[in-house]
Amino acid sequence: MSSLTMAAAIRGTLFAAMQDNDSIILLGENVGRAGGVAGTSSGFLDVFGEERVLDLPVAERGTVGVAVGLALAGKRPVVELTSSARLLAVLEPLAEAASLDGEFSAPVVIRVPVGSEAGDRVDRPLADLDLPGLRIVCASSAASASALLSLALRSPGPVVILEPRALYTSRRESSVPSSLDTASVLRSGDHVTLAAFGGAVHAALEAADQLATEGISAAVLDLVCLSPLDADALGEWTRHTGRIVAVHPSEDALASKIERAASAAAFLYLESPPASATASDAVRTARESVDY
Repeated sequence: MSSLTMAAAIRGTLFAAMQDNDSIILLGENVGRAGGVAGTSSGFLDVFGEERVLDLPVAERGTVGVAVGLALAGKRPVVELTSSARLLAVLEPLAEAASLDGEFSAPVVIRVPVGSEAGDRVDRPLADLDLPGLRIVCASSAASASALLSLALRSPGPVVILEPRALYTSRRESSVPSSLDTASVLRSGDHVTLAAFGGAVHAALEAADQLATEGISAAVLDLVCLSPLDADALGEWTRHTGRIVAVHPSEDALASKIERAASAAAFLYLESPPASATASDAVRTARESVDY
């Protein structure tokens, strides 16, 4: 997997899943003839046909509504949106899908590219989105994206997978999540916890390497699930180190949510105020947190 780009890993995982399970249907604006975002469904139309690869008009709410209906009928729809801004337009059908339980369920997977080629910023409306029954996860590498897609295709409820555009052509490695719900501990540490997601995971690991040369031991968490956050992991590592820094791509709205969750879970153990930092400021902010 490390030799693949993230886009290639997503394509391979989805292709294999559709070969193995004929209930999986791909829907989106350009998933067929255009081959999807970054080529993640290139060639699918020729192999699976128009009944399983559906090019739909620019009507995201209708597309997700159709997907929910297909899911209730026993299908496994995968919807590709073209940006996170489009996701905000489909909150109503998403909320309906998330609220179903018991006899009915709507296992819809929604893939969403986030940010630009320069960074994977998550805007505030999406960062603040918390719907019971809905998981929002973020890939941080080819292996991570492949694992999250495989897990999402087995989930009984709706899952939104955020795919940082900046990583589509990347071959960098990170965690391989074993669950949609739990953060991955990439590095243990005793002095400060760096919590990150998406492309910022790599910045956090690099910061931890640099801090180690200064005698500062930094733990690194790949949050994986952004809604709901893994408060247990955040609390455990914040209590252990006494300090938490949310590392994010670019003035990200999610950083304050991470700080609040860590503070609520480990307030009495904090030795410095929760902090956040862009990738370029991670080392300085972690150092200041330890020196507080």
